Parts: sequence; C-alpha cells; structure tokens
Amino acid sequence: LHAQATLAAVAPNQVGKIQVAIESGDCKQYGPVEAKLYVVLNGKEDLSETFRIYVTANILEDFSKLSVSELQQAPICELNEKIDLGTIPAGKKVKKAISMKNAGMNQLLVRRVYASDKDIKSGKKGDIALTINTADLKPGQQYDRVINVIVNDPKNPIRTVNAHFTVE
Repeated sequence: LHAQATLAAVAPNQVGKIQVAIESGDCKQYGPVEAKLYVVLNGKEDLSETFRIYVTANILEDFSKLSVSELQQAPICELNEKIDLGTIPAGKKVKKAISMKNAGMNQLLVRRVYASDKDIKSGKKGDIALTINTADLKPGQQYDRVINVIVNDPKNPIRTVNAHFTVE
C-alpha cells in the first residue's frame, strides 16, 4: 500500500487529496483485501480512529493478456449458485460441501473461498468444505449466506453461491 498527499499543506477552504495505490502483485490473497493507514497531521502521529483511513481493494487475476487459444483451453468453473444445506442442529458445528466441476481444458484453481484453497484438474469434480457454526444462531429460523468462490476461470472469476439452511 502506497499513500501520498497531493498537497504538503492545506490552506483554509482548500481541498487536499490522498492518493492511494495497492500493488496487487504484493498481495498474498485474492478477493477483498483491507488495509489501514493513518494521517500524520502537523507532524503529530495519532493512531486514533479520527485519523484512520480504511482502504479496500478486490484483487483478481488479470486475464486480459491471454491469447484466443489460451482462452479456449481455460478452465470453466461449474457449480450450483443456490444450495439448500437442510436442517442443522442448534449449537453445533456441521461440515457441508459445495460441489464444483471443471468443464474446461486446463486446471481450475480455487484462489479463495475466504477460508480454503483447492486445485481441480480438467474434467474433474471437487468439493469445497464448509463449516457452519450455529452456536450464535437462533433455533427455528432460516438463514441465507453468500459464499464467494474466486477461481482462475477467465469468464467467471468470481462465483457466488447462495446457501440456505434452517437451524433447529
């Protein structure tokens, strides 16, 4: 993360800007990443919330340089965008799976599911493991959760799965 003020000093009624850049090649994960920076005002460093700026970026693979041939051989991620996980007992941790298939030619890489990484070879199926903790969820209610799957599929690098379940 690089940040630089456009003005060294901001006069009354003048607007100053802070330019922020994230070097995506330095990021160790795909998807949303967050960083904090603090403004030093008049040489005084203050780490309070008043001088804190949150920066969020969504890091994705750059497929723009792939040739037509590479695109034709690219992985294709197939998965159900809506899944019903059924009824889950209250106060428990339960493991469930999301099935996915690589319908493409090259290996499908699951870059991030906000928890685990997997590789799925061409023409193969694989599961993404989920752990659902119902300890803080109310029994007798239905829940919907969104799961984002970031893959190296150039046409659909972010796949969203809507998971539905009931806590009993």
